[in-house]
Amino acid sequence: MTKKTFSILTLLTVFYSCTNTDDSLNTFTQGELNYDWTVPKISIVGKFNPFTLAENPSFTKVKTISNISDNELVALISINNEIRVYPYKYISFYECINDNINTHKFALTYCPRTQSTVCWDRNFKSETFVLRASGYLFKENLVAYDTTSNTYWSQMLLKCIKGKYADEENTTFNVIETTWKTASNYFPEALVFTDKSIKKNQKIINLKKDTKFYGIINNSFNSNEKAFLYKYKEFENGIKLYTKSINSRQN
Repeated sequence: MTKKTFSILTLLTVFYSCTNTDDSLNTFTQGELNYDWTVPKISIVGKFNPFTLAENPSFTKVKTISNISDNELVALISINNEIRVYPYKYISFYECINDNINTHKFALTYCPRTQSTVCWDRNFKSETFVLRASGYLFKENLVAYDTTSNTYWSQMLLKCIKGKYADEENTTFNVIETTWKTASNYFPEALVFTDKSIKKNQKIINLKKDTKFYGIINNSFNSNEKAFLYKYKEFENGIKLYTKSINSRQN
C-alpha cells in the first residue's frame, strides 16, 4: 500500500467529519436504484455515505459564547425578525442543519471544500425535506440527500440532480456570511448553533500554530475520512510505532 506523509508546519483546527452508522441507512439506497444522475457522471465523485443527521438543533445566546474567535466565519439567517447564527466550524461536522423558525422550515448546507453556504426551504410541494450530506460531490461541491423523497440536490446548481424531482429547483432563503465579531457586536440577542448539538463521539481539536506534525493520509481523502496526526515531540525520546486503519487498510 502506498503511504503519503505530510509535514504540517502550521495547523489551526482539524475537523473529524463523521458519518452515520445507523442501519436504517440501508433503506435509503432505493433512490440509488430507480434513477440516474441528470448531470455528467464524470462530475460526480464519492459514494453514498450520509453524514450524521442534524435536526432540531440546540442554541444559545450570543452573549453567552466565549470560545469562538472574532475572525471565524458564521452564517446569519433572519426569519420573522428572529436571527440565528451558525458558525462554520460547527456546521462542518454535519454539512446540513435541519431547522425551523415557527412555520418556516429550512436547512442550512455548508460545503467546507468550496466554503459555500445555502439555506434551503424544506417545504417542497407536499413534502417536508430532511437533508443530509450524501457523501457525493458534484464538481467538488456538496450534494444533499433528502431522506423524505429519496432525492439528491446540488448545492451549486440549486436543483435536484437525481430522483423524482430531477431538474426541479427549490426555494432558498437569504444568508449573510460574516465574522463572529460582527455577529456578536450587532446581534447580541441572536441564537447560536453551538457544539452542544455535536454528539459525544465528535471532537474539535484546536492546535497551536507553532506545533509541528507528522501525518498519514490516503490519496482519496474527502470529508468523510480522517487524517491521523502525530506531534514530532512524541518521537524525541526514541522511535515509536503507531498503526491506524484507514479504509480498512493498515498504515
